[in-house]
Amino acid sequence: MATKFDNILGTIGNTPLVRLSKLAPAHVNVFAKLEAFNPMGSVKDRLALGIIEDAERRLYELAEVGRYGGGFQKFETALTTAVDMAARAYQREGKLSGLATGLKDLDSKMGGLQSSDLIIVAGRPGMGKTALATNVAYNVARAWRGEVRADGHIDTVNGGIAGRTAADYCAEIDLPAHDTADIAAEQARVLAPTRREDGLTPYEMEFKTRRLVNDYLQPPKITAKINIGQERLAEVRADLDQLVVRDPHELMRALETQSILDCADLAAAASLYRTESRWGLYHLRVDYPETDNDNWFCHSMHYKDARGRIAHRKREVAPYIVPVAADEMSAYHHLRIKTPVAAE
Repeated sequence: MATKFDNILGTIGNTPLVRLSKLAPAHVNVFAKLEAFNPMGSVKDRLALGIIEDAERRLYELAEVGRYGGGFQKFETALTTAVDMAARAYQREGKLSGLATGLKDLDSKMGGLQSSDLIIVAGRPGMGKTALATNVAYNVARAWRGEVRADGHIDTVNGGIAGRTAADYCAEIDLPAHDTADIAAEQARVLAPTRREDGLTPYEMEFKTRRLVNDYLQPPKITAKINIGQERLAEVRADLDQLVVRDPHELMRALETQSILDCADLAAAASLYRTESRWGLYHLRVDYPETDNDNWFCHSMHYKDARGRIAHRKREVAPYIVPVAADEMSAYHHLRIKTPVAAE
């Protein structure tokens, strides 16, 4: 028989608990609290719902007052704006009211990019967010088309500011000289994983590289550990000839993995080059616990020499635009623990 309550307050508490028998070892009892069975909802749910509803309200208010200054518009103004948008849509390829992204399925759902849109692209690392945005920006710029008014002003029909800015920039920049042999070699390197039938996946190699960075390059930094890390990273680099991919997405991950490996090598070399400690725990050399402003108050520049090896040089720090007090410049040393103490 169902339990009856005099009012809703009687339902608070006694939320069912269920033992999770398949997610824990036999000798461990793990229980989950089924907040969904609580008619009032959990406190956390109510807080989250309040935040979401407040955000929706604020976005609605912003949409009402943000672009046009709020309030009602005259019918004449609204009609002119609508007709102008329709005219531009008629002139654009695909008859879109907004700027075409070059991705037909996306354009058909959104009607192109609208000036009032705020688009957030979310996803895990390596899922192609940057590639998507870069392709959209390229397509918008490439589609730029303008019309010259009677007064000489150029009215953009497609591409808007992005295309015009890109065109002006390109007009002032000469194409750099290039070696066709270098291009062919780079193309062969990039596509090599697609021509193998079996080998190491990008995910395996990326995991290995990140693990080595965490094990050997993280502060506090010890010279012997960094040297071992460099040897291990060299072994991973030697395995690049075994990298294999099955589709374009994995090819992108393979290239990203190689970039991660490059960054790890640079981080190790840069840490060994700067023989001092600076920025609190971020660059704490146990072998060199003190800050050496006489020799190392400078930028460390790292690059590849003619033989492809990592080389280094120093660059002076430009004068600060705004004067910085000495105690503020040492603020990093007050983070967590002091450098000399950490080195002991």
